[in-house]
Amino acid sequence: MPQQTASELLTQLAGKAKKAEDAAAAARAKNRAALEARQHAIETSLDEAEAKLEADEEHTMSKWAEMDSTLHKHIAEKRASIKANLDAQKSSMDAKRAAKRADHAETDALMAVGLALDAIETAEYEVIDAALARAEADELVPA
Repeated sequence: MPQQTASELLTQLAGKAKKAEDAAAAARAKNRAALEARQHAIETSLDEAEAKLEADEEHTMSKWAEMDSTLHKHIAEKRASIKANLDAQKSSMDAKRAAKRADHAETDALMAVGLALDAIETAEYEVIDAALARAEADELVPA
């Protein structure tokens, strides 16, 4: 549906003005046949303009529906993208929390193993100390 240029519109306006001038002249001359012919031509022109307007309206409505559909599709895609990004961030935060929790658990486990090793070493020392004390005591007791 190409737009008319200003020059084309002015030419069209001049043509219609000439026809109106001819109709006025015919009215002054009381030329009934010319007036009826001009009236019929105007009715035909109005019918054509109405048909063109209806066609333009259908074209415009079609374009509007297409743009509306494209807009809704774009919005839906944008929402999905935002949701995916938020889900990824949440997942990343959940993963970071889980990793931090695992780090703390591993640290606690290492401390517990270290305490167990110290306890075993201390127990072994105490067993050796007890054995040495017993041996010393046995040496000091007269036979």
